[in-house]
Formats: sequence, structure tokens, C-alpha cells
Amino acid sequence: MGVYKSYKRRFQLNNARFNKYQKYLNKIKEEASINEEASTNEEASINEEASINEEASTNEEASTNEKPSKRTKLISTIRQLLDKELSLASNLISLMRLYTPKLDYKSLQNSSSKLVKKNNRLYQKNQELIKQMQSLGAKNQYIQVQKSKHIAEIRFLV
Repeated sequence: MGVYKSYKRRFQLNNARFNKYQKYLNKIKEEASINEEASTNEEASINEEASINEEASTNEEASTNEKPSKRTKLISTIRQLLDKELSLASNLISLMRLYTPKLDYKSLQNSSSKLVKKNNRLYQKNQELIKQMQSLGAKNQYIQVQKSKHIAEIRFLV
């Protein structure tokens, strides 16, 4: 009867794992469909923004007769992308909007100086620990010599 129960438990465990895996796959499929819908919406908004920006930039360029800006170059390269590449580019642009750090030269300098100070402190602590380790090694050697002297005295007395 015990063997039957163990096989039954294994079957139940495998069945539970399979069901969990199926739920996981369904969740991934749902997220993929949601992402596709979002990317199509983003593509439409990007295309609208691009057309508006391109019209504005062409008006500005016509009035100033300067080199095209980075933005117009980016828009023109986005228009040349394939559909698959366009969805990836839109996802990348949306991520860039979310995670653009606001770094300037002073903040980088401050963080660099903090890291240099921290590095110097750690180096000093490391040097102190090396000195302590050397002194402990010397003490250990001294104690071993004393111990051997005591053993020699005891042998001499016996």
C-alpha cells in the first residue's frame, strides 16, 4: 500500500507542476498580446509624433536653412525601419524615457570624489589589517618558541 501512495504522490506532484507550467505559459501569452497591443498603440503615437515633428522641423529648416537636427535624423531613420524593427525601436524609446538619468558633470565629479575617498579609507583599513596580521604572526612565532623552551626545560628536569 505504501508503494501505491508514493506513486500517487508523484503523479499528483507531476500533475501540479504541469498545471503550474501551463498557467505560466498562458500568463506569458497574455503578456505578449498585451505588449503587442501596447506596441501598436505606441507605434501609432510615434508615427503621429514623428509626422508632427517632421512637419515642424521642415518648417524650421526651411526658415533657417541649417543642418538637420539629431531629432530629425532620428525620425527619418525610424521611418526607414521595418515593422518588426519599429516595434523594437518604440519599446526602446519608451524605456529610454523611463530610465534617462539626470547626470551632469558636477554630480559625476561628486560621486567620483566620494568613491576616491572610500577607496582611500578601504586601502588604509587594509594596510592596518596587514600590520595586525603580521604582528599576530610574530606573536604566534614567539609563543611557539617559548613553548618549545618550556618543553625542553621540562625534559631536562625529568
